[in-house]
Amino acid sequence: MTKIIKTLAAATAMAAIFTLSTGCESSGGGNGKDEVSYSKLEARYGAPVDMEGRKHEGVTIKNLRVGANSWSFEYEDGANLTAWGYPLEGPGSLQPASMFMKTKDGKWIGGMMHYQGSNKTYSDFHNVYHPGYIGFVDVFNHIPNPCEIAFVILDGKSKRRSNVIKTTWTWNESRRQ
Repeated sequence: MTKIIKTLAAATAMAAIFTLSTGCESSGGGNGKDEVSYSKLEARYGAPVDMEGRKHEGVTIKNLRVGANSWSFEYEDGANLTAWGYPLEGPGSLQPASMFMKTKDGKWIGGMMHYQGSNKTYSDFHNVYHPGYIGFVDVFNHIPNPCEIAFVILDGKSKRRSNVIKTTWTWNESRRQ
């Protein structure tokens, strides 16, 4: 049974690498600094979340990688969301993750698009492409293709946040609804 689980985990990791292999990787991150000024991020879409007054503390992310339909990142030095006191998995482990796109006129617009946990550092862009996800699909009217994107994780119970990392995303125009 253990061998089957290890084989499935390896296959999942290989699929994630293959999916992202044609994408782009962030310009850095992992140095604890914001690659985009947090104050420039404007939350217009996704689930409502309070962005005001948050400070980078305890969780540093790096190496944002994106393909047309999916994304992944890494936690710096293994300091995942447990650094904020959240469990590794299970109830209470998920925290808001937000993505922002740089518009044609230089603004960073986006919002919460996913709940992020310590044990999962990848997902797809379903919530961004889906028209029912609180207006996110409207962002495609304002961004070029490709566009710069920024990613940040927020602490759902306090004013903490991760650093902001960015990369370039060539989005899948055929999935736009």
